[in-house]
Amino acid sequence: MSNSEPIEILLVEDDTVNSQLFKMMLERLGYQVDLAENGQEALAKIEQKTYGLIFMDCQMPVLDGYATTKVLRSQPHHQDTIIIGLTAYAMTEDRERCLEVGMNDYLTKPLKMSDLSSTIEKWIVRSSP
Repeated sequence: MSNSEPIEILLVEDDTVNSQLFKMMLERLGYQVDLAENGQEALAKIEQKTYGLIFMDCQMPVLDGYATTKVLRSQPHHQDTIIIGLTAYAMTEDRERCLEVGMNDYLTKPLKMSDLSSTIEKWIVRSSP
């Protein structure tokens, strides 16, 4: 991955402890990170700024990650936005639900630095021209 242009990441997570921990991990990997506490806040931020990747918690109050992803995918200019679901559940149905609503991939919590890094590399490289 070329780091000539820093990738900006939106982390959508309602749990403050997880949010701060994931942000610190992403920054340690060299990424700029903005935070949103729920899907509604995420949609507002996404209209103001373009993100190279979005980490989307699946279970949140106000507007969950599944509904937020459906809204984004319904907009033509967000068809190619990379969205990685974050879930505390590792069941096959959870993975399928993430993919059904239009997420590109998903990670289970607690996140490991190596999984975070390899997932970003996989999708950023894959989506580069």
